[in-house]
Amino acid sequence: GEAGEEDEELLRLVEAHEDDGEEGNGELAMIRRIAGMVDRTVREIMVPRIDMVAAEADAPVEDVLQLIMERGFSRIPLYEETIDNIVGVVYAKDLLKYLSGGRPPVALRDLARPAYAIPEGKRIDELLTELRQHRVHIAIVVDEYGGTAGLVTIEDVLEEIVGEIQDEYDREEATIERVTDTEAIVDARVSLDALNELFELEIEGEDFDTVGGFVYHELGRMPAPGDEVRSDGVTMRVLSVLGRRIKKVRVTRALERVEEAPEGTG
Repeated sequence: GEAGEEDEELLRLVEAHEDDGEEGNGELAMIRRIAGMVDRTVREIMVPRIDMVAAEADAPVEDVLQLIMERGFSRIPLYEETIDNIVGVVYAKDLLKYLSGGRPPVALRDLARPAYAIPEGKRIDELLTELRQHRVHIAIVVDEYGGTAGLVTIEDVLEEIVGEIQDEYDREEATIERVTDTEAIVDARVSLDALNELFELEIEGEDFDTVGGFVYHELGRMPAPGDEVRSDGVTMRVLSVLGRRIKKVRVTRALERVEEAPEGTG
């Protein structure tokens, strides 16, 4: 299809630039990243259903506005009875406009905008195009049975493009700050190999090679500061996150491991 041809053309442009001996700059990395998104699906970047913040359609307008403000969202889905039945999306600005206008009482659903639904298998590049065409910033992700699988925002898609590039450029700057013999504060982008070497560990990642990827996988949900995972005598505690990305992790090795170590090491 046309999208595939465009992606191939983008990749050819990137390769041509690289053949000229030019170092890949931010723009090229961006093009390469977008072209590489052909194989990625919405399922990989969505906020899963269990982590969604949504409001009941008959909730008081003031309560929902407070929820939105407390959680720092600009819009949230509305549902009837169950989150599988999303009936619309409310925007904070619409609620504020209504409340500041001193208007007559209305049902929350009357202030909602239509919910835009997409299948979880949709490609990320297609989603970006659709969201821009329809001028919507949030989409409800639907599974094969018609239930709600999660939600995705245009910010999630853009963060995926920009954030991944940022990671590529920052990788060599991924830091390990040694606190004591058994403790370190590490950047989430630090490789598991580097951590294994530092603490004489044997942690193996399946589909990931960084500390952040390992923690994310072990948690099995969105990370939050204070979350901990344990593996191979080591505790990894999430110190900070940005959006849905882990930034810093405190790694502490159990003291018993020092006693178990062969003589002459440590």
